[in-house]
Amino acid sequence: MREPDGGPSAIGLISDTLARLLSILRGEIALAKAEMRESVSGIGQAVALIAVAAVIAVVGLNLLAGALVLALVAAGLPQGAAALVVGLALVGLAAILFFIARARLQAASQAPRRMASSLRKDAAAVTGEKHDV
Repeated sequence: MREPDGGPSAIGLISDTLARLLSILRGEIALAKAEMRESVSGIGQAVALIAVAAVIAVVGLNLLAGALVLALVAAGLPQGAAALVVGLALVGLAAILFFIARARLQAASQAPRRMASSLRKDAAAVTGEKHDV
């Protein structure tokens, strides 16, 4: 559309601007999709590598435990007692690590509750309402 003086009309300018904005928005959405696909692919590869590393670590720990049992047998302990000592030590270590991890997870799960409580208090302060939290 053109104005009588030959320049573009206001409606034409608005229409052109909206078309360009939509084009930019479509491009940004396409870029975001491509970045997400790339990110998900990288995460999948990282998880696969972690799984392979975990399997190798378990095999290595099994071999080390066997070597420790053999060392205790060579030191004069009966085979059964040596295996029991190593097994109990490993189970004890696993239990300690489990309880540490559980405590950290419980502490981390409290953070969202504290944040939500703080947000409710802030909202109440802004609106002037009183809420029991």
